[in-house]
Amino acid sequence: MRLLLEGRVRSATGEDAEKATSGRLYELVCRVVPGEFAVSESGAYLEYIGPEGTFSTEDMADGMKLFSVLKILMDGEKLPIGSVLLLDDPDVHMHPEWQNILAEVIVLLVKQAGVRVVMTTHSQQLALGVQAMSERYGQHVDYYHFLRGEDGSTECEDVTQNIGRIYEEMAAPYSAIANVLWSDIPE
Repeated sequence: MRLLLEGRVRSATGEDAEKATSGRLYELVCRVVPGEFAVSESGAYLEYIGPEGTFSTEDMADGMKLFSVLKILMDGEKLPIGSVLLLDDPDVHMHPEWQNILAEVIVLLVKQAGVRVVMTTHSQQLALGVQAMSERYGQHVDYYHFLRGEDGSTECEDVTQNIGRIYEEMAAPYSAIANVLWSDIPE
């Protein structure tokens, strides 16, 4: 499933640039990554300096790395209004609680910071989170479903008006394994 969130494209002003690092958006990112970043003494890698101590960002969990990149981009004002952020399965290896936070961050990047986001996901949790947060904040989201055709081609379907179709497909593997788990075991 792919999601496309588009905000109004505006020209950047000092006030607009501050929106990415103020308020709820930045608070959410800092909840996951409360520390700061610095180049190591050797200059070979980036260090995270947080409440738990200092360590290489290479040693971070994947989910924390994603939030770290977002924080670094926001701190450096590298997400100007109208920029496009591509997220390919950002939920991989991410705890469901962080997926909820990520969903809100994504919607607020669009709503408050004017960033355009294109995201793919196979996570019901993240998709539902984006849907819930987009409704909470009044931010329009377009949903697209990509399917492999019988001839190997890729087909794109706009399912914005029927997002339940995506959830049904995502739930199918869970239903299949649940049927194995809860079916009568032959003797």
